[in-house]
Amino acid sequence: MKRCRALALVFVLSSVGHVAFADDDAGTLAARQRFREGIEFFDKGHYDSARASFLQAYALKKHPDILLNLGHSSLKAGRALEAYRYFRQFTVESKNPSADKLQDAQTGLAEAQSSLGTITVKAPQGSSVSLDGEALGQTPLPKPVITEPGAHTVVVKLPDGTERSFTIKATAGLVTDVDTTSSAVIPAGIPAVSPASAPPPVPHANAVKADVNPTPVSLPPTPSKPAGSGGPHNMTPFWIGVGVTAAAAAGATTMYLFKTSAQDDADTVEALIKERAAKDGTSTTGICSGASATIQKIYGDACDTLKDNRDKVDTNALLGNIFLGVGIASAVGTVVYYFAAARGPKAATQGETKVGWLPVLVPDFRPGQKGLQLSVQF
Repeated sequence: MKRCRALALVFVLSSVGHVAFADDDAGTLAARQRFREGIEFFDKGHYDSARASFLQAYALKKHPDILLNLGHSSLKAGRALEAYRYFRQFTVESKNPSADKLQDAQTGLAEAQSSLGTITVKAPQGSSVSLDGEALGQTPLPKPVITEPGAHTVVVKLPDGTERSFTIKATAGLVTDVDTTSSAVIPAGIPAVSPASAPPPVPHANAVKADVNPTPVSLPPTPSKPAGSGGPHNMTPFWIGVGVTAAAAAGATTMYLFKTSAQDDADTVEALIKERAAKDGTSTTGICSGASATIQKIYGDACDTLKDNRDKVDTNALLGNIFLGVGIASAVGTVVYYFAAARGPKAATQGETKVGWLPVLVPDFRPGQKGLQLSVQF
């Protein structure tokens, strides 16, 4: 069975822009193709794939505007450090950029930097600095070090050959100062207090010296937790319920995505049929049902594809509703079990594990009924 599908190329003007390629050599044509693929992936929300296509386009044709696309796709893909570097590279490589593009790069830089940590290094001039084994140059460094949040190791080799190592934790949106004149790593804006400089505690005027051999004191036994308080004694049904709920939610979401895709395909095929019918001067009324043999020969494959896509829409919608129903019933049952099993009239007593109220999901196949019933056993 043939499958009709229309592809639309959408240019996202606000964040992923169009690049004008001047030449038409083989490399330029290939770069243009990769760039268009990146635009299409970005528009569909496939940001990692868009990033890969833009990387290939830039490798074939080092057009500085592609760096903006690389920055935005990397930012959307959760690669803030890469995005920061691409936006910074654009500001360096682009010659006389337009005000809009320059503003776009500066906005991207600010957004990326808000998700990254900043490190400044204070050391004697000429000290060599490395971050996690990567050499950064000598002090004074030309600009603060931008890095991923988390733990990092900064090694500073002083001009006299002495090395000092600092383990620091970079925090998104904050600046951390590494000072070789102190053993402390001080986040900017947070004053550090040395334990040695803290004043000793002043004893109270009526303080009494503690007895060297105090008399042992018998503490009363810790009261046991009353039966039925807190959660149920047997948590296995609870965790099973949580797992079923999560699985049902995932299934419902998947079916919804499948339904949406099938609906898009059906709408596309229907539009193509109407477009062809308009060109042929053919009425679309009954074109896919009860049409003449001539009409069926022309539109038969497209109509079959349309029917197939609509059937998929209905099937996926039905399965999604089933998953949704199971998820809701499981979630309700899990909550009821958690509270009822802990506080029911037959709650666990004297070390015995007994469930007072136990919710049970029961299939309902009565005439005119299809679904699940939630019942509680006492």
